[in-house]
Amino acid sequence: MKNASHLSDFGLEGLRKYFDEKYPDLAEGTKFRDRVALAYFGKFGTAETTASIRNRTHWMASKAKGTNVLDIGTSEGILPILLARQGFNVLGVDIDQSAIEFANQLISKEIDEVRNRVGYKVCGFSQALTEGPFDCIFAGEVIEHLTSPDRFIEDCSRALSEGGLLILTTPFGLNCDYDHKVTLFLSDIANWAASFFEMNELSSEDGYIYFVGKKREKVLKSPKADWKSLLHATEVATKTSQVRSQQRLDVRRAELINTNKKLASQDALLVGQDADLRKSEDTNETLRR
Repeated sequence: MKNASHLSDFGLEGLRKYFDEKYPDLAEGTKFRDRVALAYFGKFGTAETTASIRNRTHWMASKAKGTNVLDIGTSEGILPILLARQGFNVLGVDIDQSAIEFANQLISKEIDEVRNRVGYKVCGFSQALTEGPFDCIFAGEVIEHLTSPDRFIEDCSRALSEGGLLILTTPFGLNCDYDHKVTLFLSDIANWAASFFEMNELSSEDGYIYFVGKKREKVLKSPKADWKSLLHATEVATKTSQVRSQQRLDVRRAELINTNKKLASQDALLVGQDADLRKSEDTNETLRR
C-alpha cells in the first residue's frame, strides 16, 4: 500500500499517550466486540494490529467522494470522524449498542463543526440503506459476517446516488473467526459486483481485499470479467499472504528455539543442583557413620 504508516515503539507509545490525554473518560470495558477505534489509537491489540487498522481506515477515507456518506459496521466510529473532518456528512451504523455509545463519547471531543456532520445509529444495514441515496457507502470488514454478501452488494447499489461509490474491505482467504460466515477471494467480489459496479479498484494487501466500485448507470445482465487481471491480482495476493504466514512462522520458530534454550539451561542448572544435593547427602551419611 502506498504511503502506508509504520509505527515504531516510540510512535506507538506516543499514539497511546495522545488517546489517554484526549479521551481520559473512555474505558476499554470488558464486553467483547470490535474495538476499531481503540486499536486505531494503539490501545487494543499489537503494534501490527494498530498499523493494519490505521492503513485500512486511511485508505477508505481517501476514497470518499460527494457529500453524504454511510459507514456500515462503523464499530467505535473512528471513520465517520475522519470523514467529517474532511467535510463529509456521515451516518455511522452498527448493531452493537456499546460500540455506538463509545462512538458518541469519541465524537463529543470534536469541535462543533465536526460533531454536526456525524450521526450514529444502532441499526442493521437494511434499515440504514433506506435513508439514502448516499454518495459513498463504506463497509469495512462487514461482508464476511453475512450469509449473503452478494445480496448486500446489490442492496448497496440501490442506495447509492448515480455514480456513487461502494468502498469495502474484507479478509482475503481463510480467516478463522467465530462470526465469519464466508471465506472470500477476489473473484467473489468481482463476480458479485460486476452487474452493478464498474470496478475502480480491486486488490489485496496485508491479508485484506480492497474494493472500490462505481455504480453503473444500468445493471448488466451478463457482465464480462477481466480474468487475466483477476488471475494476476489473485496470484499476487496469494503470494503476499504466504509471505506473511511464513514471516509469522519464522517469528514463532525463533521464539520456540529461544524458549528451548532457556529450558535446556534451566534443566542443566537443576541437574547440577541435584548432583550437589546428592553429594551433600553422601557426605552427611559418611559423617553419621
